[in-house]
Amino acid sequence: MITQDPTVQQDPTVRPEPTVQQEIHEVVQWALKEKPPSRVGYFAALYWTVAKAIEKERHLFQHKEWLDELNHAFYRRYADAVAAYKGHRSAPDAWEAAFDAARNGKLLIVQHVLLGANAHINVDLAAATAETLKPNQLAAFERDFHLMNQVLGEVVDQTCRSLSRVWPFLRLVNRYFLREEDAVLKFSLSRAREHAWLRAQELVKLEGDALKAAIDDLNAEAVDIAHRIVKPDQPLGFLVQILRQGELRSVPRVINFIVDRAK
Repeated sequence: MITQDPTVQQDPTVRPEPTVQQEIHEVVQWALKEKPPSRVGYFAALYWTVAKAIEKERHLFQHKEWLDELNHAFYRRYADAVAAYKGHRSAPDAWEAAFDAARNGKLLIVQHVLLGANAHINVDLAAATAETLKPNQLAAFERDFHLMNQVLGEVVDQTCRSLSRVWPFLRLVNRYFLREEDAVLKFSLSRAREHAWLRAQELVKLEGDALKAAIDDLNAEAVDIAHRIVKPDQPLGFLVQILRQGELRSVPRVINFIVDRAK
């Protein structure tokens, strides 16, 4: 995150602007305090671990100022969607699909995680990049973009693997059949990140109504993916029902598990 110049005297009556990590943590705490606790907190907890991991690896990025701007734009899209949900207003379609599913107690933890990742990567990442960078900056930022995505993908992958500790059947599926993210849907994080980069290259050239229309198209594509995550084709749909029997049911325990593993 952007740091203050220590030589500049700060007004003690002015609170410093919260970091992305702090703001995401507030969403996590809100989800835990809801009655009943909200499954929206699953992805919020994951996002907090991603923000923490990117900050830890910040020294590896070449264009740190662009990274900071992108992180804030990226987060703001998520924060606006959460605020709409909390205020009983319509969120962007991909997030609306994820939030609607959060009310469904029959879905697996990993389904909720993937629904958030779907909206976050397949829509918000490309859109935030286009809103942050100029067309002549994108090529120079490509390495940092892929590095950020690598960190994001590793956190999601590690989180799914860690969840197998509280989800015994997932470990069996991972060992003998598929990777965790594919156990629910043939949803490839690597393909989603590549898709985001290709879309960012298209969106960065647009503005105004053309940009809005292109983002609407991304939302429509992400909603289609969300439907397949919620209701996967057979035989995966049947497998989901079997896995559900061995899954941890306590929403706060799952949220805290995801957060604690990043500390």
